[in-house]
Amino acid sequence: MLLQNDIVTRIAYSTDASAYQEMPEAVAFPETEQDIRNLIKYARENHKSLIPRGAGTSIAGQVVGNGIVVDMMHLNRILEINVEEQWVRVESGVVRDELNLELNKYGLFFSPETSTSNRCTIGGMMGNNSCGTHSLRYGSVRDKLIDARVLWADDEAEQRGRDYLTTLLTNPEVRQEIDSQFPDKRLLRRNNGYVLDLILQPDGSINLMPLLCGSEGTLGIVTELKLRLDPLPPQYNALVCVHCDSINEACQVNLEVVKMGATAVELIDDKILKLAENSPSQRDNRFWVIGNPKAVICAEFVADTEEKLNCQLSIIHCQLDKTFPVSVLYGKEINKVWSLRKAALGLLNSTWGDSKPAPVIEDTAVAPEFLSDYIKDFQSMLSDL
Repeated sequence: MLLQNDIVTRIAYSTDASAYQEMPEAVAFPETEQDIRNLIKYARENHKSLIPRGAGTSIAGQVVGNGIVVDMMHLNRILEINVEEQWVRVESGVVRDELNLELNKYGLFFSPETSTSNRCTIGGMMGNNSCGTHSLRYGSVRDKLIDARVLWADDEAEQRGRDYLTTLLTNPEVRQEIDSQFPDKRLLRRNNGYVLDLILQPDGSINLMPLLCGSEGTLGIVTELKLRLDPLPPQYNALVCVHCDSINEACQVNLEVVKMGATAVELIDDKILKLAENSPSQRDNRFWVIGNPKAVICAEFVADTEEKLNCQLSIIHCQLDKTFPVSVLYGKEINKVWSLRKAALGLLNSTWGDSKPAPVIEDTAVAPEFLSDYIKDFQSMLSDL
C-alpha cells in the first residue's frame, strides 16, 4: 500500500468538487482489504481519522478533512454478476458507467445515476445515497443495496452498534420522536442524517444497510457491495420539453407531468440555456429550444410498445399544448438534452468575468407540491444578501 504525505499529494486531495478545502495529514492508496485493516488499526492506535474517498465528485465537502484520506479507486473489480437473480457484487471503487457497460451484455443495469456517472464510484454513490434523473422510476442506492462488506473501527463495533440501536429504537418515546421529526417517507432523496426510521425490522432485528447509504463513510469503510439490478429500460421513450415563462410555472408543470407518469423530470433554466449558446460542446444540444423560455421542464415517458407511448403522448398534448410551447424528442435526441442538463454545473463555472457561482446547497429535497413555495422562500433569502 502506498501512503503519501508530500505537499503536492496533500494539496491535490485537500479539495473535492466543492468550494471547501482542508489539508489532509496524508493520503493512503490501499489495494487490498488487508491494507485497509492495517490503516484502521493504525488510526485506532494513534487516534487518527480516516476519510474514505472515491472519485472526489462530492460538491459539499464530504471527502475533505484533516485526517488520512483513503483513496478507494484501486479496489475496482466487478466480482460477481447473477443474471438470473439480477444482482451484482462489486468492489467500492468500480465506476458506475463502467459497471453498466459490462451489465449491458446481460440486458441489465445499475439504475441510480448522477451527472458524474462516467467517473463516480459505486462506493461514493452509496455514501451519498445517489438518486439521479430517473429516481422517480428506480429510486436511490438505498433501494438497491442488498448487502455490504464493511470494515468497522474494531471487531466489536458492529455488535455494539446493533445492541445500541436495538435498545434505542425499541424505546416508545424515541420511536414517537422519530415518527414526528423525521422527513416525509414519500421523499426519495433523504440525506439529512442517519435514517434511523428505516433500520428496525418487523422481527425486531436491525438492518444496517439503509443506515450505510448516505452515511458518507462515517460509520465504516465499505469494501464490497451487493446491489439489485434492473432490466434495461423499455424500448420506446420520448422526452417532452415544456417551455415555461417562470420558475413558478415550471413547478406547476412538474406536478402535472409527475401525475401523468413521467419516469424522469428535470428543470433547465434560462441561465443554463443562454450559457449553452456559447459552449462549443453544448451549443448543438439546445436545438429543441423554442424562443426564450425562463425555464423548461424536461419529462421522459417510456412504454413497452409504440402504441402505448403514442397514447400517453396524445394525453399530454391535450393537457399541455394549449398553454405551453412543447418540444417532443425521440431516440438519440433525448441523450443530447440529458447531456445539456448534466453539463449545467460546468456551464455555470464557465461564466465570463471574476464573478463565479458559489455552491452552498446540495441535494435539497422537498415534496413536489411544496417546491414552488420553497423556491420563492429561497429566492427571497438570496435577495437579502
